[in-house]
Amino acid sequence: MLVAELEEYLKTYDIIETVAINTGITQIHEILPLIHSPGTGNKMFSEEVLSGDIFMKNTEKMTFKKHPRFVEVLPHKHDFLEISYAYRGGFTQVINEQVVRMEEGDLTILDTDVVHTINKVAEESIIINILIRKDYFNQSILARLTENDLISEFVIDAIYKPSMNGRYLYFPSRGNEKIKYYIATAMCESLDPDVASIEVVNCNVILLFTELLRLSKKSNLEVNDVTKGKRSLVEILNYLEEHYLTVTLSEVAEHFHFHPNYFSRFFKENLGKTFSEMIQELRLRQAKLLLENTTFQINHIADEVGYTNFNHFYKKFKEHYHVTPAEYRKQYIEQRDKKA
Repeated sequence: MLVAELEEYLKTYDIIETVAINTGITQIHEILPLIHSPGTGNKMFSEEVLSGDIFMKNTEKMTFKKHPRFVEVLPHKHDFLEISYAYRGGFTQVINEQVVRMEEGDLTILDTDVVHTINKVAEESIIINILIRKDYFNQSILARLTENDLISEFVIDAIYKPSMNGRYLYFPSRGNEKIKYYIATAMCESLDPDVASIEVVNCNVILLFTELLRLSKKSNLEVNDVTKGKRSLVEILNYLEEHYLTVTLSEVAEHFHFHPNYFSRFFKENLGKTFSEMIQELRLRQAKLLLENTTFQINHIADEVGYTNFNHFYKKFKEHYHVTPAEYRKQYIEQRDKKA
């Protein structure tokens, strides 16, 4: 899909908009049961936190959605980051009980667990939502954010500091054609994938974050006044991603010129988990990728990610992902084949 074709696509009525027009119903939680199973709408918006699994396939880490017009969305929160962009026209959000008026070109980034609602969007307005799972921000993405203090701080806190959830960033980016182009290009690739589309999307998202940083510098936007150490955190996380198989706390502390005891406290305070917990998480994440993308025997995968005791690996994988490695691989293959 070409960028020039995107606006026509976005103007087309989707199923929610069609039902709203035909029935006059303006509450999205009343429309959802009409197009899904009974009780769907109330269930979705009565959950404490909406899961990304409602809106994304298990294999997706990021997706682009047009926000439905003609309807109001009840207050809700979710376990993923959300970017809302006023692509055409404006709209009004209520975020943590604060009214945020979005003019054409404005953008917000919402942390997880932010309570927000969106007032009814007029037909002439087009809102693009970008939903991003926390695990989208892997080594390669975080590495590209190393110099971006604004976004890297926000992302690290969103991923590793649940107690800080509830924040959001507002960018009065109206008139910025670069931001519009990066979002439109990424959405076109996502809607009509081709060779290397994931990399094209990732590159445009990084360019988007870079432009937002430049915009924030020009407008003196401040997220908060606690920025010390955020760049080093990204560098530490990148280092761990590369050396998690064999690295020790003392080795990392020495590499970054910390005393081991101070580094241990610094790590826990800033990332909300111990060094050993982080290493285990990285090993399990790699095991999950190998289950998805190889035919290796599970005991071989355990060895590849640094577990010498297969039973210990089996136990930790199930604790973390709530299924056994074999069950995870089976579910993944079934979902992939269904998608194909």
